[in-house]
Amino acid sequence: MQAVGTWLRDFFAVLVYPLVIIGTCVLLFGTVIFITIRAKSARAVIAALLPIAALPFLLVTQTNVADPVMRAIGDLYESTKFAIGAGIAIVLIEIGRFLLRRESEVGPAIFIFFLGSTGSFIVYALMTNVLASTHFLFFGFVFGGGFYMILRGVPLPRSLLRDWPFGNPSPARRQQSSPLRTAPIASKPTTAERKPEPIVREAPEPKKTPPA
Repeated sequence: MQAVGTWLRDFFAVLVYPLVIIGTCVLLFGTVIFITIRAKSARAVIAALLPIAALPFLLVTQTNVADPVMRAIGDLYESTKFAIGAGIAIVLIEIGRFLLRRESEVGPAIFIFFLGSTGSFIVYALMTNVLASTHFLFFGFVFGGGFYMILRGVPLPRSLLRDWPFGNPSPARRQQSSPLRTAPIASKPTTAERKPEPIVREAPEPKKTPPA
């Protein structure tokens, strides 16, 4: 049993944990790409590229800027890191629900920038090998954000998800998706619903008088 426990621990720590972190990055950047394509604006494209463009600058200035931030995060208690990560996820979801439902180009661009910045921070933590100090931060982000989406739903509105499997298809697509659909058969009216037919009485024929 000890060997089985060791194998399971290695499986989740060596294989599943990196997959969760990488999957979170893929989900964030995939959502950024999806919203950028839907937005169809230059602001959205710029907002998607800015966090990626900031990564080289953070790597070059790592000893001057980024290390104090990572040390400050590493000095926090694990429960505080978890709460901060969950709070960041909840704030992102609520910002997305608010900005993506506004009829403007600025809202989606700002949400794209926030999502891209979060994904870039995770990528930066992976590249600088500081994932151990931010472990509970990402734990709170993934667990808290996932549980909050169960309660509140995904931040993307239905107008963006109409062509997705999670969206509600339009009536035209429903009719196209079922070509063998037949017209509904009208049910026969019941006895109570039948209207009585009017009784038509024929007029009596006039009597013929014999000729004189």
